[in-house]
Amino acid sequence: ASDGGSPPLTGSALLFLYVIDQIDVAPVFSQSLYQLNIRENASPSMNITTLTASDPDLLDGIRFAISDTAASLHFSIGGSNGQLDLIRALDREVQDKWVFNVTATDTNNLVSTATIEIAVSDVNDNQPHFSRESYSISIREDWPVGLPVGLQLTASDADAGTNSLIRFSISDGAGALYFAIDAAAGIMSLARPLDRELQGSYIVQVTAMDTGIPPLNTSADVIVTITDVNDNVPRFFVTTYHGRINENSPLGSPALAASSGQPLAVQASDLDFGNNSAIRYSLDMAQPVPFNVNATTGAIYSSGSLDWETHPQPYLLQVRARDVLGTGLISEPAVINITLVDLDDGESRPVLLSSCNCSDCISALVNCSAGTFWNGSACLACPPGSYCPSGSVPVAIGCPAGYHNSNQSASDFSFCQVCPAGSFSPFTGSTDCTTCPAGSQCPGPGLTSSQACPAGTYANVSGLTACLPCPADYACISTAASPTPCPALQYSAGGVAACEPCPAQYSCSSGNNQTLCPSGTFSGAGSVDCSDCPPGSACPTAGLAAPLSCVNGTYANGTRLMACLPCPSGYQCLDSSVTPQPCQPGYFSSQATCLPCSPGHFASMAAAAACQPCPIGTYSAGGGPACLNCSAGFECPTTGLVAPRTCSNGSYASSEATVNCVPCAAGYNCSDPARIPTPCSAGFYSPSHVSECYRCQQGYYANLPGASSCAPCPAGSACANSDQSPDGCLEGQYSRDLATSCTPCPAGSSCSSPASLPVTCTTDINECLPGGSNNCHSQATC
Repeated sequence: ASDGGSPPLTGSALLFLYVIDQIDVAPVFSQSLYQLNIRENASPSMNITTLTASDPDLLDGIRFAISDTAASLHFSIGGSNGQLDLIRALDREVQDKWVFNVTATDTNNLVSTATIEIAVSDVNDNQPHFSRESYSISIREDWPVGLPVGLQLTASDADAGTNSLIRFSISDGAGALYFAIDAAAGIMSLARPLDRELQGSYIVQVTAMDTGIPPLNTSADVIVTITDVNDNVPRFFVTTYHGRINENSPLGSPALAASSGQPLAVQASDLDFGNNSAIRYSLDMAQPVPFNVNATTGAIYSSGSLDWETHPQPYLLQVRARDVLGTGLISEPAVINITLVDLDDGESRPVLLSSCNCSDCISALVNCSAGTFWNGSACLACPPGSYCPSGSVPVAIGCPAGYHNSNQSASDFSFCQVCPAGSFSPFTGSTDCTTCPAGSQCPGPGLTSSQACPAGTYANVSGLTACLPCPADYACISTAASPTPCPALQYSAGGVAACEPCPAQYSCSSGNNQTLCPSGTFSGAGSVDCSDCPPGSACPTAGLAAPLSCVNGTYANGTRLMACLPCPSGYQCLDSSVTPQPCQPGYFSSQATCLPCSPGHFASMAAAAACQPCPIGTYSAGGGPACLNCSAGFECPTTGLVAPRTCSNGSYASSEATVNCVPCAAGYNCSDPARIPTPCSAGFYSPSHVSECYRCQQGYYANLPGASSCAPCPAGSACANSDQSPDGCLEGQYSRDLATSCTPCPAGSSCSSPASLPVTCTTDINECLPGGSNNCHSQATC
């Protein structure tokens, strides 16, 4: 301050201003974005991570909160410590990612925001679902083996990754024998030939299994209807029929069955279905006969003139049954023996009797009755093995080969009887038919010899009309003996004379029946049964001779598996035959092996697919299940730190998990970077970014704590103590700037202002001016 005099006089005072901290800076999160991962089966109350925020304001408190209502139903955060916890179970299939904001608020309601992104990783908690509850298809019974049947099953799994991969298989016995399914595509195909006449439909149970751990599965039924193919030949119920009809019967008259007297009709059947089983009958004759057959009913009726006198022997008709559809399938013939019944119609011719003993023989007319013959002198009974159709025949006629007449009653020798099927007659004049011997067959009537059974068939008793095919699993070494069961480890497909060793890819367990090993099994040569595919291997297709070992990175932890499963992320599969083991916290999986997290990274949960870098404010020297908070006095400004950084000189970090060290404020002592700075004592000062307080130099002072600099001692004052305010000079004293003490004004000088240098008095005044005076005096005063 200065006055208006001349010269102007001035005075000064030292003014000290202290800045008092106000809460005017919002908190700052250590990260603006937190990217986290959590398994969907994590338990509520699980700690996910801890958020950190800093505030440069002194002694300011921070409160954390979740600002999203929906997220707050599943997550909570500690208001004071920032610990983020799970409070309600998650479901990845409902929501696979959570994004919400958290706030950090100081005591002055200043707010900062950080974003939380939580990816929910999948666990195998959903079983596959087929697109339909059941399936229905129809295929022809002649469908080629190996060809797809026109059905592709589809299934879905709400899980993700390997947990959603689906493998199909056929799980029931009969279905697995006749049908196969592509494990990946779900396309069904035929595995072995069908026969509708043996089984007209199948219910095939298909299983869809995922590749998760543990694997889950579900099943659906496929109803397969086998449609008919016209592949069966019609067969007659009876191969030989006997009938009779009166001579001279009108056209269209029915022949009558010899045994019952009812109209005679042949009957055949066809194992096919519907129109394929419809039959038409027809005669199969080289020469015309006066008979015909109703194409639909099989009834035999006359179609021409019938005269016993001109055709006394029986008519032998052959009738065949044919498919209506005209596919060329024709039955073996049925033989019909029809006898004409002689009526007394006056047409019997007389026999001329003559005597050979005299030249004038007397002729006379003699009628021999049927079943007798004229031997030249009398009518004699027709002998066995012969037939006498008319009494006019002078000699007995032997029955031809293939026929017989063994009846001793003369009245029955009027005709020969055809040998029935199962017998034969090799000679003319046979009195009886020979039974077909074992090892041979007599398939039709009127045979003159038996037929030897071909290889692969047998007739173990006599009188058979057909040799029987050697059944599967049996050998027919002798066609005249019963089939012999195949010995152990051998089989036969049927119709063969000898058994064969069971080949690889097949089993011979069911009566040594050769059965192709289904998917999930295998068989070496000569095996009794198919072996289940062992753990550590897969049998993806039917008919394998050996299992396929799982390659590295896959596993098969059960038997009868058709595919090795890929080792899921977060698991190790060192042994391909056991269930994958989850990696422990602090480890992750690479190529089916658990490896420790690298330094600067962590895995807080088991079964981690990858380690995460340590967030800012933390570090990890060797990797592990958790990162360490940066200690006080250190900073961790980036992610993935291996070691914390010491706060540089002039900065500090008074709490853990500090992202960046705070520069030391001017006037504060930061000699311990791990503690909150303390104000410099009076008489000391420190500029900003300096860790120590310095003593004020001589002539300077700092009379209050927390000085960023020392003030120079002003002129007119003395600063003997740097921690006290300057002392003003007394009257008759003065001082210059930075003075530690005041100087007495010298004699002959004037010290009117202690802040100014002394002024020398004029000559006449000096003589009487004493020392230490503020003003000069006149001589008179002296």
